Amino acid sequence: IVIGVHGALSVEGGHTSVLSGTFNASNYYALYVACEGEAQVLGGFLSGGLKDVRVESDSYAFIGRNVSLGKGSIYGNVVTEVLVSNVEEFTNAIADKNCIVLNADLEVAQVTVPENVTLTIDLNNHTITTTLQTEGRHYYVDNYGTLTLKGEGVINARGVQNFGKLTIEDGLTINSVDQ
Repeated sequence: IVIGVHGALSVEGGHTSVLSGTFNASNYYALYVACEGEAQVLGGFLSGGLKDVRVESDSYAFIGRNVSLGKGSIYGNVVTEVLVSNVEEFTNAIADKNCIVLNADLEVAQVTVPENVTLTIDLNNHTITTTLQTEGRHYYVDNYGTLTLKGEGVINARGVQNFGKLTIEDGLTINSVDQ
C-alpha cells in the first residue's frame, strides 16, 4: 500500500481491505488502484478532487453499500454494492452491473442478465417474484452472463434458465410456480 502517491489511498499491487475510514484527496483520487491491485472498501468516506475512485483496467475494486462518496464519481473496473427497495432501482442496478442487495420483496416482469455482464444478487431474506405473461405463465429468470444468487431468500418464477455461468450460494429457495 502506498499512501498519497495518486490519492489518499493508492493500492498498486496486492490486496487491501478497508473496513472503515475517511480518505480525502483535494487534487487526486480518494482511492486509486493499479498494477493488478485489488481493493475492498466496506465502510467509510471517499472524497477525491478528480474522482472519488479510479481503478485501472488491470485492477479491481469493490465498494460496499456502507461507503459514502464525496462526488459520487467512479472510474474503471469497480463493482458497487447497491441496496434496492423497488423495481426501478433493481432494473437500474442490473444495467449498471452491480452487486444487488434486496431491501424489500419485489415483483418484477422479468429478470435477465445479459451476455458479458457479471452480476450478484443477494436476496437478503427477501423474495423476487416474476409476473405473469399474457399466456398465464410466469417469466423465467434468464442468465446469459455470469450470475451469482446468494443470501437467504426466495425466487418465485417459472424457473431459472442458465445460458452462461450460474453460481447459487447459501440458503436460497427457488419455487417453480407454473405447473
